[in-house]
Amino acid sequence: LLILLLGLQTTYFLRAELAAVMPFSRPLLEALCRPVQCSVALPEQLTQAAIAASSLEHDPENKSRVRLTVLLANRTGQTQAWPQITLTLSDVRQAPVAQQVFRPQAYLPKDVQIEAGMAADLEREVRLDLDFGNLVASGYAVSLTYP
Repeated sequence: LLILLLGLQTTYFLRAELAAVMPFSRPLLEALCRPVQCSVALPEQLTQAAIAASSLEHDPENKSRVRLTVLLANRTGQTQAWPQITLTLSDVRQAPVAQQVFRPQAYLPKDVQIEAGMAADLEREVRLDLDFGNLVASGYAVSLTYP
């Protein structure tokens, strides 16, 4: 009985990790969670490699306005949680001068269900129109993070 209880506790506390390692177990884990009102979190395994391309372009008519374009690609083979996109602006010495974090709610269209995650083998282009004001930066870096 104690071994069974230990197995149930392990399954409960490591449910997200089990679902990430064994994706086929997700429906069973979600079914086991319903009676105890828990949830199985999506894996958070998107790395820098998930940024297939990025660009930061100035508006020719208004130098303080820029458009950040990032192509996200999920090549992990399973649905992943949407990451936060971190934009870091740097000066000529590559020292950071400003940083902004964009949550999925800020960069995804309203019709996308964030809790459903980023499907396997999906690519999504993200465009953000930003106003830098009088901030002077010569370089940028884009990274992905999870809260």
